[in-house]
Amino acid sequence: MDIEIHPSAEANFNDKAESLISCICECPREKSGEQGFSPDIHIVGNITDEDIIGEINESTSDYKGRTIARFFSYANSRYGLLEEEYSKLLTLSESIQGIPSLRSKLGIEFVSDALFDWVKARFKGEEVESLFVPFLLERAKESIKHTRIIIPINNFVVEAPFKFGGSIIANISKSDFDKWESGQADLAPEYKNDISMLFDRYRKDFQGYAAVITDFESEPDFARQAGLQKAIRVTELLGIFSEATVLPDIKCSSRVKGMEMSDGYTVFSVNKNGELGILAGTLNTALVTTRFISKANLKEYGAIGLGKLSHLEDSKDLTAFEKSVLTFSFLYSKAAFTSDPMEKIVYMLSALESMLLKSESEPIQQNLAERIAFVSTKDLSERKAIIKNIRGIYGLRSKYLHHGISQNENTLMLDFLHIVRVFFSLLLASTERFDDKNEFLQDIDDLKLS
Repeated sequence: MDIEIHPSAEANFNDKAESLISCICECPREKSGEQGFSPDIHIVGNITDEDIIGEINESTSDYKGRTIARFFSYANSRYGLLEEEYSKLLTLSESIQGIPSLRSKLGIEFVSDALFDWVKARFKGEEVESLFVPFLLERAKESIKHTRIIIPINNFVVEAPFKFGGSIIANISKSDFDKWESGQADLAPEYKNDISMLFDRYRKDFQGYAAVITDFESEPDFARQAGLQKAIRVTELLGIFSEATVLPDIKCSSRVKGMEMSDGYTVFSVNKNGELGILAGTLNTALVTTRFISKANLKEYGAIGLGKLSHLEDSKDLTAFEKSVLTFSFLYSKAAFTSDPMEKIVYMLSALESMLLKSESEPIQQNLAERIAFVSTKDLSERKAIIKNIRGIYGLRSKYLHHGISQNENTLMLDFLHIVRVFFSLLLASTERFDDKNEFLQDIDDLKLS
């Protein structure tokens, strides 16, 4: 395990960890007052004292579910780090986890758990490493391992695996499930039938569909969290290349499995005879189909800029301009995941404004429309058509109501989506020409005056 920490930084971390021991205080439980309201919620099961194994991890959370205090039992009393003191522990944990050699191996929760355990052990007088950093590195050494994270994508199938953004997009095959099921059955042969039933359900949901596959050398929890975040980013960017960014009233459903759900509802109806009716459905009636990516599609996407976008997502050392282009891409991708034409307009204009405006004080419609026109074509009539279209789209956005669009508005929208797709492709192709966005915009303005 190759983890390097500068000696002075390590000494600083050790000193701050040591200071946390004196922050521990006794925290008696408050006596409960009157019995509060008891809701009539169906209880599935109860946990008794006999069900609890080992020490209870007790904590307090804020309204977002973030831990703000932690406690432990010692000598028949309750001790812990309260909000202000625990925030010091979290700040120190974030600083340690931010070290380059740890950033891709350990999560903040791993570091904060280790730090709290170390402080608790030192407070109790238990035999433990006297300095925190060596304690953390020893625990990390035991936890860091190779982990392959496989995140299924909803309604997505590829003809052949391909790389994107540091991950691999490939179908989960029957042989994959056969191997996984066999491995689990070997570990627990007495539950072979139960395992088979479980995998039958998994096969139905995932076999043959694509997944985002990413390899990590890290502690497992970090790998799972980082793998999920990577899959979310990858599927968002791949959504740009779907038909949903060139057609106004369809959406891409190929997101991380479980995140693609539309707004749903359940309606209970009871007639005068007491007969119950139940209706469940979704508010989004857009057609959902499986997206197939063939080798020919990949070649087509490559011409648009798939490889360049993959490089931007995977690179650890981006220029200011490349960061701006990647930000534009994520804003643009949001339009792929809605079937509401007006929402597509809002997302796409937001992306364009982030890329094509120097400041909020300059005329938005005029400068944005002219800059897109000059980037996209040298033909005067085409430039005029683009400027007219962009102005029309802004007019359409100003009527932001969820209503069906007319035939004329549909044509306007289709032309706009094509204009943005062309601009996106040209933008990706220009990433190596400029150092930052201002240089890019100055080049366009110079072109307008030439």
